[in-house]
Amino acid sequence: MIRNIVFDIGMVLIDFDWSGFLRKSGCSEEGIAVIGERAVKNPLWRTMDQGLYPEEEITRMLTDSVGPQYGNWIPRMLSHYGEMCRPFAYTGPWLRRLKEAGFGLYVLSNFSSFGFERSREKFAFLELTDGLLLSCDVRLLKPDPAIFAALCGKYGLVPGECLFFDDLPENAQGASKFGLHGQTFVYPRRPEDWDAALLEPVRECLRRAGQPVPEALQTPLTPDPGRV
Repeated sequence: MIRNIVFDIGMVLIDFDWSGFLRKSGCSEEGIAVIGERAVKNPLWRTMDQGLYPEEEITRMLTDSVGPQYGNWIPRMLSHYGEMCRPFAYTGPWLRRLKEAGFGLYVLSNFSSFGFERSREKFAFLELTDGLLLSCDVRLLKPDPAIFAALCGKYGLVPGECLFFDDLPENAQGASKFGLHGQTFVYPRRPEDWDAALLEPVRECLRRAGQPVPEALQTPLTPDPGRV
């Protein structure tokens, strides 16, 4: 029986638009490409989310990795982390609908401590959730089974009763191997795609589990101009 829904944050509940931030700040397209390859895609970025190094040290390491031509952008990115994050338009409506349907809502995300603190004011949607576990708090990263165990242990969740959304297939697969119902999230580019991307996977998971679809999920999810 599905009782809980667990969400990744980045690219599921929020847009992490690091390239847009750099572009607006005056960084060249070449610089953005270099930073993407040498910093954002660098395994060091994951160690930052894992909380293995102090902010000053990981900043230096990433700056050195990018090199002298564009490395000066790294401190600016990290110190303005909140400016790279914004909730998607569907996030509030989606969570409210699922809460109305009676599900427990939890968040499990690879996120650095300083990045989260600088972005937290953007995350009003967390008020709708029942629990949060960040990678930096336990020094573990998805898809390590230990991080799913930490979430379930912290909140008393039964893995088989949880549906988990993550934009990275390897994380969704890791969740499934641990016993959750992993779902690779596909971003809905248009409002008319909201229902198919956001609620239909939940309905389908309930059907597979032999559960009735709650009344709150039987109405298509569409934008509400009066709410965010």
